Amino acid sequence: MSSTYRATVRTVVRVSVRNGPYATAHAKGVTGSITFSLRSSVWKEEVPPTPGCIVILDNLIQQRAGWRALSARLFQPEDEQGQEPKQPKKSARN
Repeated sequence: MSSTYRATVRTVVRVSVRNGPYATAHAKGVTGSITFSLRSSVWKEEVPPTPGCIVILDNLIQQRAGWRALSARLFQPEDEQGQEPKQPKKSARN
């Protein structure tokens, strides 16, 4: 029986698997590795991830062989929480 982990996971890619279009990552709060496909149905980017890059994994499913992410993409600047660009204050004289 499989279970689903609904939270989005930010993690670092450990290995890009050479024996197929897959990559693996490890994340805090998830026991074992997370595997995700590099096929366009899962991987949402034009270029494949490299070891050490940060990715966002979503819709995790636990299977007998471990966790699988059903959606994956590269971490983007807009993913930074609380890091909105500061706007200059308008002068009261204008």
